[in-house]
Amino acid sequence: MRKIYRVKTMYHLLLVLLLIDENEENILYIESEDMFYLKLNLVKVGFFKKIYTIKNKNNTFIRYIKTILNALLYKILNNFYVRNSIIVTPQHNIMNIRLLFEYISSSKVIILEDGFSSYVRIHDYVPNSLFLIHKKESFIKYLLGDYFINIYNEKISKFVYVYPDKLKLKLPDEYNTIKEKIYHFNIEEKIYQLSKVKKDKIKQIFFNKNFNFNFGTNKTAILLTQPLIEDGKINIDEMNELIKEFEDILKQYSKKGYTILIKQHPREIGDRYKNLIKNFSIIEINRYFPFELILIFYNSFDVGITYYSTIIYSSLFKEKIILRKEIL
Repeated sequence: MRKIYRVKTMYHLLLVLLLIDENEENILYIESEDMFYLKLNLVKVGFFKKIYTIKNKNNTFIRYIKTILNALLYKILNNFYVRNSIIVTPQHNIMNIRLLFEYISSSKVIILEDGFSSYVRIHDYVPNSLFLIHKKESFIKYLLGDYFINIYNEKISKFVYVYPDKLKLKLPDEYNTIKEKIYHFNIEEKIYQLSKVKKDKIKQIFFNKNFNFNFGTNKTAILLTQPLIEDGKINIDEMNELIKEFEDILKQYSKKGYTILIKQHPREIGDRYKNLIKNFSIIEINRYFPFELILIFYNSFDVGITYYSTIIYSSLFKEKIILRKEIL
């Protein structure tokens, strides 16, 4: 079976690495420049027959025009292509022409969740396009058909959700619409089921052979950050206040002799945590590493601290400190 995998974040890549069957013909499209550096290592481990990197740097107007043109092209060509593959993709509109043809020629579409935003109708004032009925939202989108990815798209055969029970609790109507197509993807279970060979290959993608987590007998506390400024969710003053909150929390654990770590989000820009890191002698984990894969190397942290990262629900953390209370 020929399978096309499209990733825009490290989280998507994590899901893909746990999903793929190495015996199939796997093609990977990477749409984030932050992840391009992994291409060589991904080629070496041999999970994918071909790997393409895609740059999508367009302003809003150009993206709008591209979207309409691609949708028209999809509408025209959709009935003429042989369906010889399956595409696994996040819900974002497909802008690249090569990838568009992959989408057109796929018999099935499997949607990867996007983390926190996949469980809400509106994420920081932006409607979740996955849950919009395009006939009501936009007559143009309705006319242009299933190029636009949402839960009413009949071409979609499966929705990959890590926390389907949370979707059912938060969005029962949406859950009921797709419940027959939901695939419960237990990341921790999938990691525990990995063969040693596959674990070693995944390790080669992100780390050198000497990498390990060894904190002796110390208890551990880890801070997980998000691109709050980059995504326009808070301003600089609010960010500084949040860092002070983090500092107050870390002081408590530092006094108790905890080893403190930080895992910054790959899309965060700058060194806003440098004073925090210096003051508490914090160990930095590679920001580009999919955090869930730490389960391959380490059993659990004593304390996890975050603003709203969904990974906080993992069994990796014995104690969980969440500052944004409306997290799922």
